[in-house]
Parts: sequence; C-alpha cells; structure tokens
Amino acid sequence: MKIKNSLYKLKIFFLLVFVATLGYEYWDPIGIRSSFTVTRFFGLLYALFAITDFRNNFRITKNNKALVLSGLFLWLWIMLITVFKSVVYHVEPSLVFSLLQVVVLFWLVYNDVERRPKLKLGLFLAFVVGVFSISILLTLGIGLEASGGLEVDSIDATRIYFMGMNPNGMGALASLAVLLLFYLVFSEKIWGKKTYFLLALTPNLLLLIGASGSRGAFFMVLLGLAVYFGLKKASAFIKVFYLIFGVVAIFFILDYLGDFEKLQSRLTSTYETRDTGNRFELWQAALGILAENPLFGVGFNGLSIEMARNSSNTTAHNVFIDFALMGGIIAFMLFINIIRILLKRSWSFLQLNRDAGNLMILVVILFNLAKSGGGFDSKFSWLMLAATAPVYLIKSKNKL
Repeated sequence: MKIKNSLYKLKIFFLLVFVATLGYEYWDPIGIRSSFTVTRFFGLLYALFAITDFRNNFRITKNNKALVLSGLFLWLWIMLITVFKSVVYHVEPSLVFSLLQVVVLFWLVYNDVERRPKLKLGLFLAFVVGVFSISILLTLGIGLEASGGLEVDSIDATRIYFMGMNPNGMGALASLAVLLLFYLVFSEKIWGKKTYFLLALTPNLLLLIGASGSRGAFFMVLLGLAVYFGLKKASAFIKVFYLIFGVVAIFFILDYLGDFEKLQSRLTSTYETRDTGNRFELWQAALGILAENPLFGVGFNGLSIEMARNSSNTTAHNVFIDFALMGGIIAFMLFINIIRILLKRSWSFLQLNRDAGNLMILVVILFNLAKSGGGFDSKFSWLMLAATAPVYLIKSKNKL
C-alpha cells in the first residue's frame, strides 16, 4: 500500500511539473527539440507512472465513456483517413500520434481529477506559476527572440517569441493564466482563506500578453472576465461589487497594455480595417476544400497540402474546420460531441454550484481553438478541458 501511495504521489508530482512547464515546450538547450523537450519528458513520466495503476488510471466509466471514446474514435478515424490519403498524395503515412497523445492526456487527467477533485486547484496553480516564471525570465532578458531570429531591442515594439514559442501561443498561455488567477481568487479557497494576494501576479502575466502582440489573447481575457463575473451567481450586493471590480480591472488592463506598441497597432488595425490575420480568407479556402471532400476529408497530410495549394497557410487557423478537413463530417461531429458534453456539464455546474469558472474556461478555450493554427493537439487546451469536465459529476447527484 505504501509503495502504491508513493507511486501515486510521484505521478501527481510529474503531472504538476508537466503543467508548470507547458510554456517551455520549445526550449531547446541541447539542440534536440524535435525528439525531446522538458515538457515532453515530464509528460512521459506522468504517463509511465499512470501505467503502474493501469486499472484506475485508464478506466472507462459511465461518466467519462462518451468523452473518452469520442476522442479515441476521433484519432482512429483521422489516422485511417490519413493512411489511405497518403497513397493519393504520395507522402509517408502519418499515424497522427500528437492527437492520440492529447486524447490520452485528457483521459488520464479526467480520471485523476474525478478521483481527487482538489487536484484541479493544484493544476490551475501550477499553470499560473509556470506562466509567471516565463514573465520573470523575459524581464531578465532570458529566452527573448523575435521573428527570423532577430535580436530584440524592446519588448514593447515587436512580437516576442519565448524560446521559439509562437507569440500567439505565449499570449494564449498568459491570458488563460490571468483568468485562472481570478478563478482561484474569487471561486476557490487555498490554505483556508481567500488568496487575494495572487492578484499581485497579474501585471507580469499581462506583460506576456503585451509582449506577444496577440489580439486573440487580449480578447480572451476580456471574454473570460465577462463570462465569469457576468454569470457568477451571487447576492445583489456582491454582484454590484463584481461589476465595479470588473470595470476597474478592464480599465487597468487597457491602460497597462496601452504601452505595447505592436499590440496597440494590431488592435487598431482590427478596428479600422477589420484585419483578422487573413483568417476569413483561410476559412473560405478551407470550406471550398471541404465541399469537395465532405464525408472523409483529406487526412492529416492532406490538410497542409491542400491548404498550401489554395491559400497562404497550411491550416485553416480554426481547429473545428481543421478537424473537418482532416476527417470530414464524421471527425467534425465526434469533436462537436465532446464540446456538447462539456458545455452541458459546465452549464449544469453553474446552475448547481453558483460558479461560472468551468464555463469561463471552456468558452475561452473554444475561442482560442476557433482561431488557432494547428491547435488540434494543443496540450494545455485538452488539459484544461479534462480538468473541468468531471467536477459537475462530483458535486451533483443528478444524472447527465
């Protein structure tokens, strides 16, 4: 029993470190990023220790069956289409292991959080601390990169790549960290009291959003705060307090991010010219491809090949459309089924527990996926979906 308990604690430790290092996935200290990263290393350790208690960690129950099986069938279907289409495109077949990995991650984290609901808080706190550590390194000038490997003179006037990570990815991590920070402060208790002191981390996290120049990250924060404070159940007095606090927080964010020239210029461009980074053009091209391959799609390899032929990018910059392109209407419906279940549970959780946190996280993750290029295997997205999915089932005796 002691050995089993020790193995469990090690597994959870590796999971928390994995979450804390999600922002370091592109760190390449010895030049082997294609095969090894710090994040991947701790994720592998988490999975290996999960195998030591295979029966519990990989169990399929009535609560997770629809989600897990939809995810596994989604991967299997896209993999089969990809292998078949590889003959058509004369390319090496891909087994799309990156998608399988995040589905398994979802499966394992779901079961862990369902068994230990308080683990959700640990995951959120580890995520916030990990992203906060990135802001510390950037302020020290460590890990700063610009497009094309250019040197960075100022983080205010250019889009920053942290250790090779795409600015949009860094912005998404930072915006989610800000929202989780508010969730921890206003929804949950740690160490027996409200943790308002955590709000002191906010300026550093906003620094990452400004340095990324990501418009999507900026809107993620505003959307998340609106959902959380707008739907959070509370007395009339507390509602007024939340309203005042929300307005003050938004003005603070706008004022703070106003110092970042690149972000401001991109926001201005969006407002004045409706510039969305060519996303509408990409979606139009993708839908044209889908119209010719509605049932089976074009496979994983075919996605980049067909998009490169018909547009200026290799993905549709929309995970929903990307899934449809890779596996046709069947893949799209499998993914939509996962989202449908999560939306239903998040809404029920709000009604039963007077807490909009799960719904806030789901909405901003969906918003990010709707504008992300290649985000179908985003580790932090699937992780957050898994962390929030079982909470309603734990706190409610009602059946879904």
